[in-house]
Amino acid sequence: MNLPTFMLCTNEGSDIGRAGTMGTTPVLDAKETVMNSKGAGSLCCYCGGPVMVATCAVELRFCFIPVSHKVKTKFYCIICSTRFVPA
Repeated sequence: MNLPTFMLCTNEGSDIGRAGTMGTTPVLDAKETVMNSKGAGSLCCYCGGPVMVATCAVELRFCFIPVSHKVKTKFYCIICSTRFVPA
């Protein structure tokens, strides 16, 4: 999932005398993990390579608090990395 990641500046160091201790914390973050991957049993229409099916869990977080959780199925070619939309 291609979401823009907004960053929030925080002061990570407790040392007041150190310069350059600013860090970034993601405000809106999407974490995607692959749960299962297997062959789809079809060929790519562009290069003729095998098509794989990946079941992914996408979790959207706002300030480290989970907001939504979705399970998506993605089809893609192994050779040319083309993403396909299921019919």
